[in-house]
Amino acid sequence: MPLRIQPAPLPDGADLRDLILASLEPVLGPAAVLDPALPLEGAPALVLDGEGRATLVSFDTSDPGRALLAGLAALEAVAAAGPWLAGQHPALAEPSALEGLGLLVLGASAPVGLARAGAPPRVRFGAFRAVRVGDQVGLLVEPLAAAAPPPGKAAPAARPRPFRTGFVSLSADEAAFFERVPGP
Repeated sequence: MPLRIQPAPLPDGADLRDLILASLEPVLGPAAVLDPALPLEGAPALVLDGEGRATLVSFDTSDPGRALLAGLAALEAVAAAGPWLAGQHPALAEPSALEGLGLLVLGASAPVGLARAGAPPRVRFGAFRAVRVGDQVGLLVEPLAAAAPPPGKAAPAARPRPFRTGFVSLSADEAAFFERVPGP
């Protein structure tokens, strides 16, 4: 019996959230869900990644930029609410548990402009899509290389420095120029 794999429409609401939380292993490793929906904008999930680090998962089905902005706002809110979260989740009771708080942004693609700007520290990106295998719908989550330039384009060159740094003597042409300039 052949196995048929086809694209499927994304489920809505809680079904999508459940599929996302069950499909994080390719990006985060074996993740433990601490809170499936924090009471913040975008309702990001709080998980422990495969290395035991706290990570927020922010997603949006139509706009990865919105998922990124909601996730960055959630990073600030969670950092401010660290003691409260530690009281809610014993896995975060260690004072350093939220120091390396990461963010996973999921969308259909990386946010626009990310290849040029580069990824903020501790932020990872992934893409997801729904697939139907037989009569079951699942979610395929893949990591995205955030800072890679688009195919066919070279990485941006380093900006030239307009000024010299450190002690530098004048070239012969520069010295001759300043000898001709009348003094005060």
